[in-house]
Amino acid sequence: MMVLSMKVVLPVAGPPISASGDIGPCVFAHFATDNIRGMNLEEDLQNPLFKAA
Repeated sequence: MMVLSMKVVLPVAGPPISASGDIGPCVFAHFATDNIRGMNLEEDLQNPLFKAA
């Protein structure tokens, strides 16, 4: 008997970044916490809103 296994590969997702450079915690939350044009992405991700509870 042959068993076939399937792997589901999901794309790596990160915080949503708009065309103007605004970065927010979620695509459903319509506010920006920072802008990547003024800071680098590593600094932006230190915001408590991006940390898992």
